[in-house]
Amino acid sequence: MTVSVPDSIRSSIRNRAMVAGLVFILLSLPFVEAGGRALLVVPVVGAATAAYILRARHRQGSRLRAVLRGLPPECAGFLSATPGFYSSLEGDSRRRFEDLASLFLHDHPISGVDGVRITPAIRMMIASSAVRLILERPEWEYPDFGEVLVYPGEFSDDGTFSTDMRHSDYRVAGMAHSRGGAVIISLPHLMRGFEGRDGGNVAIHEFAHVLDGLPWADGVPDALPAGKVRPWTETMRAEFEKVREGRSVLRDYAGTNPAELFAVAVEVFFERPRLLRSREPRLYDLLKDFFGQDPAGQEPPEEPPAPDPSP
Repeated sequence: MTVSVPDSIRSSIRNRAMVAGLVFILLSLPFVEAGGRALLVVPVVGAATAAYILRARHRQGSRLRAVLRGLPPECAGFLSATPGFYSSLEGDSRRRFEDLASLFLHDHPISGVDGVRITPAIRMMIASSAVRLILERPEWEYPDFGEVLVYPGEFSDDGTFSTDMRHSDYRVAGMAHSRGGAVIISLPHLMRGFEGRDGGNVAIHEFAHVLDGLPWADGVPDALPAGKVRPWTETMRAEFEKVREGRSVLRDYAGTNPAELFAVAVEVFFERPRLLRSREPRLYDLLKDFFGQDPAGQEPPEEPPAPDPSP
């Protein structure tokens, strides 16, 4: 059974305090054994430990209060009014989705660039995309980046991240570019992901990069258990070759490198799961196990084709 988000945060507070206390004991023992003036160091270590615990409690307490407050009414209203993944959730899953969305919005500011105005709908499209990946793995969270920047369109990949494309040879619609840095998302591409045009979702793609591990995303996620690395790399390597040969359901961009293969595969896993399951069952099962989700099994049954009116 998945632990609730508030209980997970409370557990984190307790665990951090316990670890800090253990570290204090281990650091203090040599000075206690030495005796004499060395004992003067013990209060210093104790004060540093207490300061750490207080900072951790303050941060985690703030996160807990954000979850208990819940989503702002305008954000909750967007979720309720938007058909899609959230509307299919019930009970504990729906509550966990809301809690994780509240936590995400608390932890990661969302800012507009070059005139983009951040509305509740934009905030929830981004938060929903992020939460969808970790819904059944809430312990993962998203610790490796700071804010989300929303651009008015594609931007340069030359290190300037400029929206002035007149002198740029290569443009991108999203980027997760460093540990502690920002995730950048193009607004038109974000909107397109929620319109269901092509099965892509730039926000899911970029948050997959974050789960992969910043700043050195390599297609093998940091949270992958050691015992599953070998079958993971074997399956991904085979899929990479299929992409390069034009035999994969994944788009050509997945053949750029292993990190992009993973991010594109995650997009298709969540946006067109039945297609991925039917065409690439090994890859689907790999991602199903990793995320703890079976989106192909959660989709409503497809409507049968209309009868042919011709005689």
